[in-house]
Amino acid sequence: LTTSSPLYIDTTKKIQFYVSENKEFIVTDSLLSHWELKNETKKIGSYTCYKAIQTHRYTNGRYDDQGNLKYFEKKVIAWYCPEINYSYGPRGFGGLPGLILELQYHNVLYGLKKIEFNSNEKIPSLPEKAKIISRPEFEKLDYEIRKNSMQGN
Repeated sequence: LTTSSPLYIDTTKKIQFYVSENKEFIVTDSLLSHWELKNETKKIGSYTCYKAIQTHRYTNGRYDDQGNLKYFEKKVIAWYCPEINYSYGPRGFGGLPGLILELQYHNVLYGLKKIEFNSNEKIPSLPEKAKIISRPEFEKLDYEIRKNSMQGN
């Protein structure tokens, strides 16, 4: 499921969430943080980074003939910097003992160009009436809505 909404991360609860585009739902998912830490290092700019690998299981929101979500697996490689003590990274990946400065996901390489800390930035308020729903529940609901609209209901 792809969204243009900002992705929020709650490291204490180990979840990530975003507000649906119609503002009716707050969609939650587990933080993508099941990493195998390696001793391999490389320099990214002036930072010494360490390698971490995981197999990411994901869905594209499509269902098989029995109505079950189809799942796929991709290898993910992250280079994180313990010197920068933030457990974040691109595409909802995080949970490492340092900021992810580079992430290889599928055939795309995400890289950090600039680090800028802004303590004055305010966290936007979330819609009060939005229903909190898990990502699999949201995908199932989205599937039912699309299926019904294609059948003219």
